[in-house]
Amino acid sequence: MFIMKLAVDTTKNIIKKSLAESFVKNSLRFNEQIGFPIKYNNKIIGRKILDFLIDEKIVVEIKKGDRFSKSNIDQVLEYLKMNNLKLAILVNFGVNGVTFKRIINFS
Repeated sequence: MFIMKLAVDTTKNIIKKSLAESFVKNSLRFNEQIGFPIKYNNKIIGRKILDFLIDEKIVVEIKKGDRFSKSNIDQVLEYLKMNNLKLAILVNFGVNGVTFKRIINFS
């Protein structure tokens, strides 16, 4: 796969653009760089941005590295919970290729 070959030597931004092109080519409905507010006491105190939202229900979050960290998983779970979504795919591009992890919000 072309994207897998790109992963080792390119930035996360280029990987995201390549993945978006693949989504278009495969006729997937998606949105990129979806921002959502972080609220505390009904006041917006910040914003988070997820990489992709597929078909308005599946979060796809892109990472670079050789493994999934607990903070990566916690970040994606937070995205799911804050947006009342059930499924995310954490995609890690590293020197050994591309790995995936399915994250499910059981809340």
